[in-house]
Amino acid sequence: IMKKSTLLTMASVGAVALTSAMTFAAWDNLSDTTTSNEVTFKQINVEKAADIVLTEPVASDLTSSYVPSSSGEVTFNITGIDAADLSGKELKLEPVVKANDIAISTGYTLEIYDGTEESAEKVAGNVDKSLTGTNTYKVVVTATDDKAGTDALANKKVTVELKATLQKTTV
Repeated sequence: IMKKSTLLTMASVGAVALTSAMTFAAWDNLSDTTTSNEVTFKQINVEKAADIVLTEPVASDLTSSYVPSSSGEVTFNITGIDAADLSGKELKLEPVVKANDIAISTGYTLEIYDGTEESAEKVAGNVDKSLTGTNTYKVVVTATDDKAGTDALANKKVTVELKATLQKTTV
C-alpha cells in the first residue's frame, strides 16, 4: 500500500501533465477555414426569340379550290447547354390553335417545318430531333375545305400557341 503523500504526489504530477497537454501558447494557430472556388449552377433554358406573327390569309379568289391559310415563324433558343450535349435530346412542339381565344381541335390542319420555308422538312410528329442552340420553325395553319373548317375558323380571330419542351430523345 502506498503512502498518502506518494498518492498525492502522483495525482499532482498527473494533473500537471494533463493540464500541460490541454493548453497551448497564445501564438499557436489551432484552426483554419477554407473557401471553395466559385461555381455557377447553370440552368438550361428554352426561350422564344419572339412571338409568332401570322400572315393574313389571302382573300378568296372565288374559285372552288380556295382554302384560307396563314403562316408564321418562330425561333426557340436553347441556352445553358453545350451544343455537343444536345445530342440525344429533342424539342417537343405542342401547338394549340384558338379561334376567338377558345382552343379548337377540328376544322384545320397545322404543319410545322424545320426552317423558314415550306420546302423545308416537316417536323415529324411535332418532335425535332436535330437540335442546335437556335431552332427556327415555320408554322402553317390551313382551314379544312368543309363545314368543320368554316364553322371553326370563318370570321374568327385565329391564333396559334406553340409550346417547346426540351426532353431526352424517346424511342
